[in-house]
Amino acid sequence: MSSTPYIGITGFTNQDDVWQCLQRVPAAPQRQFMVGVLLSSKTINGGTNKYPVRYPHYRDIKGIFLDDPRCLNMIHYVTDDKTTLDKQLMDAAEIGGELCHGFQLNIVWPDINVLREIKNELPNHKIVIQCSGSAMRLFEGSEDTPRDLKQTISVYEDYGVIDYLLIDPSGGRGKSFDAVNTISLLKPHSGVSYAVGVAGGLKASTINNLIPVLKEQPNLFWDAEGGLRDDGDNFILEAALEYLDLSFGFDSLLNAKEKNNENT
Repeated sequence: MSSTPYIGITGFTNQDDVWQCLQRVPAAPQRQFMVGVLLSSKTINGGTNKYPVRYPHYRDIKGIFLDDPRCLNMIHYVTDDKTTLDKQLMDAAEIGGELCHGFQLNIVWPDINVLREIKNELPNHKIVIQCSGSAMRLFEGSEDTPRDLKQTISVYEDYGVIDYLLIDPSGGRGKSFDAVNTISLLKPHSGVSYAVGVAGGLKASTINNLIPVLKEQPNLFWDAEGGLRDDGDNFILEAALEYLDLSFGFDSLLNAKEKNNENT
């Protein structure tokens, strides 16, 4: 695995919230702090979409990211027009600026050839393939969904266009993931070049849902979005800080466990 796992929060709209959250990140964390900023084919030109509170104006995105080695600064991108995805992502990279480290593609099975072009143009940018509920419909009726998912992702790996695989049935709506199903889906992805992770309804009160998955996938990464927002879709800073405290607490426990194993 060449990609460093992370603990993420998606939906930042200002730098102050990022800075406040960064204070909860250890000086030398096992996992980076993923700072996720949302951008879409509608907002990339100054328009709005159905989640206006979560999407900053595209001109403000560059100023949200911090220059800190603990941060993995990512634009989470969604589009209704995949035919011009290459141009859109190049525009998104310019919008993100020098501190943008890559993209999470909230797109059902993005075209591999487009991603190859992006990797050629932006070789240092990381790519997260989000495997949403919509993406998983590809395997409806399959007798072995984990195997079929692995085979599909292997093509992206063969072409060097995936750094992270995110199992995310929620799509930012706060729907909790199923630990048993997630373990089954991720089990075939051992010894791969990309990191594997999960999202779905994560917050302080549900963070323990990660424990069984972490036991199977100690290098797991994870991300929270909808679970850290109120009924008006506003970001709840206090909830984010509590989520980070508990998440990086898992990091400390895992480090301690690894040291104990080395000493026995």
